Amino acid sequence: MAGWIAIPVAIAVAVFQNAKVGIEKFDWSRNLIYLAFLVSLAVRFTPGIEARMRDDASIFMGMLTVFLIIDRKPRT
Repeated sequence: MAGWIAIPVAIAVAVFQNAKVGIEKFDWSRNLIYLAFLVSLAVRFTPGIEARMRDDASIFMGMLTVFLIIDRKPRT
């Protein structure tokens, strides 16, 4: 349940954090990758979803984790 609740919370946080930046400077690709990670995390830990789909979500989550580590933003 917490995995599914994290998705709308992440969307709300992204909107509030980037309200000052404006739509043209909003980092859409990174935020969509974060949302895809959260969805795959929620699918992975939901017991009512079939096992094959949870395994696929686990693989996808691993690929996204590696991508996010490699392509991290430098601290300013």
